[in-house]
Order: sequence, then structure tokens, then C-alpha cells
Amino acid sequence: MPATTRLWNFNTLLRPLILSLLVAVLGVVVLILPLGQYLEEEAGLALLFKERGARPAPDEVVVVPIEYKAAAALDVANDPARWPRRLHARLIDQLRAAGAATVTFDIHFKEPRDAADDAALSAAIRRAGNVVLFAYLEREAVRLQDDDRRPVAGLERVIPPVPSFAEAAARVAPFALPKVPARVNHFWTLQHSAGGMPTLPLATLEQYSLPALRSALARAGNAEGAAFITLLDTSSAAALDRLRGMPELLERLGGTIDSGAPRPLTALRDAYRNDPQPFINFYGPPRSITTLRYDEIINGDPAALAARIAGKAVFVGFAEQRQPLQRDGFYTVFSQEDGLDLSGVEIAATAFANLLHREVLHPPATLAMLLLVIIYGGLITFVCRHLPAPAAIAAGLALAGGYYAVAAQLFDIYDLWVPLVIPLFIQTPLALFLGLFGHYWLSHHQRRQLQETFGQFVPKHVVDRLLAHRDGVHAPSEHTFGICLATDAACYTSLAETLQPAALSVLMNDYYQILFKPVRERQGIISDVVGDAMLAIWPSPQPDTSSCAKALAAALDIQTAVGEFCRQASRPPLPTRIGLHCGDMVLGNIGALDHFEYRAVGDIVNTANRIQSLNKILGTSVLVSADTLAGMQGFVTRPLGAFLLAGKSQSVVVHELIGRAGDVAAAQRDFIARFAQALHHFGLGQWSEARAAFASLRQEAPDDGPSRYFAARCEQYVVSPPADWRGVLTVEHK
Repeated sequence: MPATTRLWNFNTLLRPLILSLLVAVLGVVVLILPLGQYLEEEAGLALLFKERGARPAPDEVVVVPIEYKAAAALDVANDPARWPRRLHARLIDQLRAAGAATVTFDIHFKEPRDAADDAALSAAIRRAGNVVLFAYLEREAVRLQDDDRRPVAGLERVIPPVPSFAEAAARVAPFALPKVPARVNHFWTLQHSAGGMPTLPLATLEQYSLPALRSALARAGNAEGAAFITLLDTSSAAALDRLRGMPELLERLGGTIDSGAPRPLTALRDAYRNDPQPFINFYGPPRSITTLRYDEIINGDPAALAARIAGKAVFVGFAEQRQPLQRDGFYTVFSQEDGLDLSGVEIAATAFANLLHREVLHPPATLAMLLLVIIYGGLITFVCRHLPAPAAIAAGLALAGGYYAVAAQLFDIYDLWVPLVIPLFIQTPLALFLGLFGHYWLSHHQRRQLQETFGQFVPKHVVDRLLAHRDGVHAPSEHTFGICLATDAACYTSLAETLQPAALSVLMNDYYQILFKPVRERQGIISDVVGDAMLAIWPSPQPDTSSCAKALAAALDIQTAVGEFCRQASRPPLPTRIGLHCGDMVLGNIGALDHFEYRAVGDIVNTANRIQSLNKILGTSVLVSADTLAGMQGFVTRPLGAFLLAGKSQSVVVHELIGRAGDVAAAQRDFIARFAQALHHFGLGQWSEARAAFASLRQEAPDDGPSRYFAARCEQYVVSPPADWRGVLTVEHK
């Protein structure tokens, strides 16, 4: 194989594949590294939330903020630590009367205060039976050995609320969030550093699920279910601890946890099974979750409050509406420009709602997401490397835009978090750079060689598009892809017999001028001229729809120009038949001694001439192979079926080139569609249906050559059907 051919194969096949693999692998490596995960979490996730914006929070959760407005309305100090605890007792009693499913306090009651107030609050908690209290998680640095040089370990211990409150509460749970300049993106369902305790969101979900769990166990009607109900009555905390350690117990206890089970039970099962450190799916900025005023609940009518609170999980905690007053704020993707952050109680309520509706986010570094990064990186690199530079940029940006749109939709509709930063801001720029640099290098290399070798044969703009060799006219032939356009004048033989040679020479020079001009204007090369026949080529290093489009446009321009030529009164008619085909060919200097011609050699040249000759049989002017039309837009063609041309062993699917899309009338398009349907019957061997269809077409257009040809074939095949019909017509040489 010539060296230039090996280089072409490497450039067009191996190198793009290698580059695609490199970009794909690079994306995966970056994604699984801590840096990549950090970028996706801090930038990609924030971008997805910003694109989605706020959305309605679930109805099952309500936040009751402890804030300045409530303090003013209740005539107490704007210091939550100094609020009389009897207010919290009144709040719990009101919520219980209104039918709240659970009441969760994101407040640490760490020390006893007024004895009467504490007793009132303890009694209210006990009466409600559904209160979940916050436990403080304290981190302590402990030196492993009594040596200043030894490492220090961080130990965490749970500091529960006042014992009387803790004993009265249904559950006590911690809820740790970072208080550093870092964005809160996830939470813990289980606090492993505290012995695997459920955190506030999960503990609330467990308490919220108790009625549904009791009902499911009762419906199960078996001994294990009855025993578990007894355990729930004795100690719901112990029962839930057992259930948490054996999530399959939910399936075994009566088999009620399925697609028809209550939402709390399916949510509880998934919370036990899934990642204990899920990412928070925020609903929006502060106050996105339904928020009810503390003072309005205390002073409200329980019957009126029931419509807004009954059956819901209520979270109580510090949550101001203005940043200067904020005591418990955390930086999130929805932190406001004025500095107002989401409060801890709002984040806890959000986490609970995420668990209840099973809509927590999962990190993108999973096997499926890694595969997505591989596919995207490989695809965009391959596309950018194969397309011409402007098309590569457009295609790369289009792929990136499409990826972003799909990622945003998946996040919006399915809460699916796919990688964003790595594909769009690392793989896409790298793929564009590699593609454009590769095009620049290859184009520069080809232009320099071709200008030196073929400048004496073809125009410079053609030279710049060819691959060549430095050895001039003795250079080895070049294997390339190309489109061949073959023409033939229908009446040339009779003209040659009747005209004098001088007159014939003038006529043919004028004729070739109108043939050459469209080819030159469309960047084609006149490869050969013999008598009344011309062969033009459009070579390219690889299959290129733009070259095919130029060849088709040139054929239409030739057809128009020849029509005008033949209508001139002073000229004899020279109706011209045109055939186009594409494929691999050899471009080289054909000849010997001191005579060489730059020509195309290959089967596509012969096939193009055979397709051109088929016009005579079908009564058409311009025929094109289906291979040439692959991927083409902007042209209207008529399918004519598959033909085994003279001297060929493989059939060719042929179309008639009608015109540009904007120039073909609707009536003609309808005629083409009906012709295609008739041809479909013909291809299936349905001779009677095909005969009727073509007869109708002939009646409508008596001069239409293909209709006449296929109608005649149908008449023949109705009487004598061909044996072993496979939908291919054989054309004998004439």
C-alpha cells in the first residue's frame, strides 16, 4: 500500500478513534477524582438548580419559624433562648388538636429552666406522643496518646435535651450540618459517628410512618406482624431500631410494601436501603416550604388550623426573613443575594420531604453516568474530528447544547443529576480544539504538497483539497473518495455525419463551455473529454455531503444551460444525458513518456457512464445513484428502483434528479409520491396493482418516460412473470 494511502487511512480512521478514546477516558478519570466530584457538586449541581429554579414543595410538610415577627406578636424578647417554654407547650397542644402527624423541634433544649414551664412542656410533649426533639452533636478533639506529637482524633457525642423532655418525646435525633463557608448539598440519614442514630429527617419519617406501618401489620394477619405491633406498643423506638437494621422485614410482614403501598412505607424502605448520605433536592429559596406563623397557631382556632395542619409533619425552629436577624443560616444553592440563607429547620424539612417523596439526588459518579461521559466524550470528539472546521464547531456546540438541555430536563422532570461540568467544560472544549487543530494540520499539509505537485494541472482551489505526493507527474496515484458526473449528447452521431468538421468544432466548443462553467463554479474538475462526452469529478479525502451537493447542483445547472443552448435558433439540438455516482477512486497522472493526463480511474467512472446511458432507456435526463444521495437535503428526486447495469455484477439503486427543493411544485411532488407507491408494488412483484398505478400515471403524464417504461414492464410481467424476482431490473448493453 502506498505511503500516502496509509497516511490517509490513519488520519481518517485510527487517529479520530484514538482521540475520541482519550477524551472519553479523560472525562471518566476527572469525574471519579475528588476534583471532578467537587466541580460537579459545586458548579454542575448549582447550574442545574439555577436552570430549574424554584418549584412547589410537597404539601405534607409545614415549617413554623421562631422569628422576630412572632416574638413581637407574643410580646416576648427577640431571643429564642429566653422564650417561656410554656409557649412551646401551647404550640404542641394546638398542633395536636389540629391533627398534626408529627411535630419536630429543631431546637436544643439542653438545660432546665423555669420548673413550671419545663413541666408544662414535658406534659405537652407526652400528650402529643408524636414529638421528635433535636439532640446536639458535639465534636471533641482527643489525643490518641499522651504525647504532643501523636495525632488527634475527632470524637462526636450526642448531647440529648433535658431528660424530662427526652423521656416524653417520641424520638430524639441529631441533625448535623456544616457551619463553615461551604455550601450544604447533602445530609445524613444515619449519624454513624453517633452509633448509627437516625437523624432528624429520618426520625421524623419513621414517626410519620407509624400509622401506615401499624395498618399494614394489622392487614398482614400473621404472627410476626402481631408480634411487631406488640413491640410498637411497648417501645416504638425499639421497634423502629429493629426495622432499620432489617429493612427486608417490611417486605416480609404481610407483603404489603409494593406499588400499591402507602407512600410513607415505600419511602421508609428506600431510606433504609439507599445511600445514608443523600444529596438534598432543594425546592427553592427560604420560605419555599409552606410556612405558618408561630403566634397565629398559638392563638388560632384548632378547627380552622386543621385544614392546614392535619396529617402533616410540622417542623419548628429558628428561621428569620431578614439576614441581619438570622441565627441559624446555612449557605445553599438558593442563598439570596442579600445574604439570607436557608435555616436549619427548613433544610431538615426539605430533607424529610425528599425522603417521603423519594426524590433525593444521587451523585453522578455511578457506572451509568461514567458510561454517559464516555459516550459523550467519544462522540463529540469523533464528530469534531471528521467534520469540516465550521461544521465541527457548529456540531460541537449543538451537541453540547443538546446535552445541557437533556440534562436540565432530566433534572427537572426525574430529579436525575447527570454530569455537567466535565462533559461541557472539559470534554467539549478539548474535542473542539483537537478537531480544529487536526483539520488545520491536515489542510496545511495537503495544501503544501498539492500546490507543488498538481499546480500545473488544476486550479489552486482544487489543489488545496487534494492529497498528493512530492514526485510531480511521476507521483503514485492517490486513493480517494469522489463523485463522478458523466454526460453524453444524444444527437451527436447524426450531427457529426451532417456537419463539416470546422462547424462541428465550433459547435462543440460552445457546447463544452456551457458544460464546463457549472462544474468550475461548483469546484469540480474536468477529468476527461471524448467526442461529445464529459467526465467531471469532485474528489475529497473522505465521504463528504458538501461535495455531493455541489455535483448535484452542477448537474441541474448543466441541464438548465443545455436547455437554453438547444432553444437557440442558430444551433442544432444537443439534448444531454447526465449520470452521477460516487465511491472510491484513484486520481493520478495517466500516461507515459512525455504525455500525461490527470484522470480519475475506478469502477465509479464506469458506473457513472452506465447510469448516464440508462437515461436513454428510461426517457430521463439526470440520473443519480442512491449512494450519491445518502445524507443529502435540499434536492427532490424520484426513486426508479434497482438496476443491474450492463457488464455489472452488483445492482445500483437509481433516482431521477428532479430539482432543488424550493423549485419543485406541490403537484409534481404528489406525482412523485404516487410514482413511488407504484414502484413499491412493482418491487414486491404485485404486477396487477403496479400496472394499474403506472397506467394512471401515464394517462396523467403521457410523456413521462419512467411511467411509460414501467407500464410496459408491468404489461410484460403480468403475462409472463419473471422467475426468482428480487426487485432488480437487468439492463443489457445497447
